Amino acid sequence: MDIKLTLTILIPSIISFIGGYLLFRLKSSLVRLQKRVSIQRLASSNDDFWGDISIQYNKQKINHLQSVHIEIFNNTGKDVDDFILTILSPDNSRILSSFATNTDTHVELEDSFLFQEQKEAKNWGYLDTTREYSVQVLNRRTELSISLLLESTDQNLDDNFIVSIEKKGVVIKPYKKPTSDLGFILTGFIVVILTAFFTYLAYPESLIPIAIVASVGSLHIWIGLIIYYTIMGWKHYEDED
Repeated sequence: MDIKLTLTILIPSIISFIGGYLLFRLKSSLVRLQKRVSIQRLASSNDDFWGDISIQYNKQKINHLQSVHIEIFNNTGKDVDDFILTILSPDNSRILSSFATNTDTHVELEDSFLFQEQKEAKNWGYLDTTREYSVQVLNRRTELSISLLLESTDQNLDDNFIVSIEKKGVVIKPYKKPTSDLGFILTGFIVVILTAFFTYLAYPESLIPIAIVASVGSLHIWIGLIIYYTIMGWKHYEDED
């Protein structure tokens, strides 16, 4: 009975450890950048509230003028160097002008070789919808800032800008605010309690060993958090050096 109880508790723990290790290795092999798109409507030629407004850009009549700000965050512990950043605007828009900088170095980003070629060829179909930048380095815990001025055919501009990076091992995801570790702790306690409860239903005569193992499991959650933050704190200290 004791052997079955031990196996019931150990086997899920071993599987969880292996799964957690593989997930950690997968996350460590990829650099996950984050993007955030902010859109502000500047003016509309036929606004229902303000009435008809005449809008011109370089003496050209504009329907709806939009300001777009795109931020690329590197909140990882790795630097990303030598990559191409590509931005595609939605179908109902046209890029009028743009400005991109690396907020860490305050240096304006250079156009990629392909974009320069298209600019010299005056390929307006490409230039009206695309911006492509050559980024030398995006250091850890820094960001890129891209400001766009667009004309759109509708008052409400879609925020489905395509932002991509040509770099092996680098992916870009929508920006998410950092979450608290309270949810992780509560989830861990719930798993421990449910495991102990169902184990007790299977072996009601082993209440005391089950309670001991559940208490030890809860303690291990706190120990794991302490070890995790110790390692992360040490890595942060090394990164600062």
